Amino acid sequence: MRKTLRTTNVIERLHEEFRRRVKTQGSLPTEDAAVVLLFSLVASGQIKLRRIDG
Repeated sequence: MRKTLRTTNVIERLHEEFRRRVKTQGSLPTEDAAVVLLFSLVASGQIKLRRIDG
């Protein structure tokens, strides 16, 4: 159960940060813009993706 909760926390954090960024921009015009935003957040270290054993 703990691994499931940890996975959910990572997904929720990613979603929260993504929504916060989109809120300041108003909207994302294309799917490519969403991908660029995601990769820029990961590259800048503001979102850390890690491997989850399970």
